[in-house]
Amino acid sequence: MNKAAASLETRLSWQDVLDAASRREGERSFLLRLVLYICQQHGLQAAALYSKTEGGFDRLVSAGSEAFPTSLGEDEDLEYDSLLLPDGLLLYKAGENGRKELEGPLILALSSALRATVLRGRLKQQSFAINYRGVELEALYDVGLAIASMLNLGQLGEEILLRAVS
Repeated sequence: MNKAAASLETRLSWQDVLDAASRREGERSFLLRLVLYICQQHGLQAAALYSKTEGGFDRLVSAGSEAFPTSLGEDEDLEYDSLLLPDGLLLYKAGENGRKELEGPLILALSSALRATVLRGRLKQQSFAINYRGVELEALYDVGLAIASMLNLGQLGEEILLRAVS
């Protein structure tokens, strides 16, 4: 976690957030800057953005000095104010002059950025699964060729074992 995440004293402009998106610093860096900017604009002391998982929520980024949990259960009671997003959750602690209810284009931008992050993660997992399946099919094809071309059972068993291990 960098210094910007630990303290909200860093003043960000909307241009800083857009620059982070255009520089492709990484999704988490962009999400962090967006959360920091939301904190600044809505008068929040701290906030954490969580992505939805099968069993609950996992923290992606947090801003401020508050120690937000790393993960949350689906039905867990929260001691913070929260905003449920289509693909996640934003927990926050309002400052003295901060707003309790968050809304507006910044929240829409955050929700869209979170959605893009979640979809990129799914795409990465599916690409890995496809590549893994391709390797499995190639190995099965090679074993099939070995069976068809060898008459020596000892050599065939050894070839199948080598293919299975690799």
